[in-house]
This record gives sequence, structure tokens and C-alpha cells, in this order.
Amino acid sequence: MALELQTYAGDFRAFKGLVAASLAGVQVNVTEVDAKAKTPNTVPVLVTPNGSLTQSNAIARYIARSRPEAGLMGQTFFQSGQVDSWIDWGTNNIELPAIVSTYWQFGWQEFNFQANKKALEDLSAGFATLEAHLLSRTYLVGERISLADVIVASQLFYPLKLSLDAKFRSQFP
Repeated sequence: MALELQTYAGDFRAFKGLVAASLAGVQVNVTEVDAKAKTPNTVPVLVTPNGSLTQSNAIARYIARSRPEAGLMGQTFFQSGQVDSWIDWGTNNIELPAIVSTYWQFGWQEFNFQANKKALEDLSAGFATLEAHLLSRTYLVGERISLADVIVASQLFYPLKLSLDAKFRSQFP
């Protein structure tokens, strides 16, 4: 039985599980829900034969762990810990400020100049950490793409598309 992911179009949180599924060879069917009828914290939902899962990182981990031979959780037990570490780091240092700097554009929160300014500063610090880490490597963990790369890249989608201009991006080649 294929898995079903319920989400709205363009949801960066859904990208985490969908890209993981593509890389791991797991079939996931998408059911689109109305973004205006849902709050961003109620989707995505992954419907499995055993029940439903919520929270995008948990969904992506479930998919990645369903096909361990794909290696998305790392090649060793230590790398698996590194993958989890980067996922948590991205959630705190990229996703949270990304939400503050973009959700107002969807009407999901009120614009707050001070909060937006702080979010952009936090994103800049996050970008600096990523830039420093990736100067000597291609992937966040190990020598091949992992779920950490997938999730952090997904977390960067909204700010890169909606709130970080060319001047900002030029600081991080």
C-alpha cells in the first residue's frame, strides 16, 4: 500500500518527506488540502497502513527509515546521530527564523518589523554556519546525500524564495 501525504501546494514541510521518498524509492501519493482551511501546523499528515503521522521531520524520518538501504539516515550509527543533530539544528536555526520571515506573506501571522529583522539576523547566522561547514565537504554528513541535507534544503526554500534578496544571498556563495 502506498503512503498518502496530505498537504497544501508548495508546503516546504511536505518537501522533506517527498524528497526523502523520491531518494529512497518509497511511493507516496499526495492529497492536496486547502491551505486556507488548514493552519500551517496541521499539515503535512502522512497516512500509513498503521495510522497517521504528523510533524514534517517525523514524517521524513519515517520514510527514510522505511528503506534503510537508501542510506538517508547515514552509513553508520554515529552518522545517524549526526543526521539527527543537523535536522534539529536546522529546525532551530533555519526553520524557525524562516517561518517568522515568511509566514506573514501568506497571511498566517501579522508582520512585525522587529521580529522580522531578528529572524533575518538569525538566518544570516545560520547561513554562516552552513557556509563554514560546507567549505570542506559536499554534504552535511558523510560522503553522500542524507536526510539532513534534504531537510535543511527544504527549510531554506521559503526564505530563499520569499525573503532573502540577492544582496543577502551574495554573502554566501
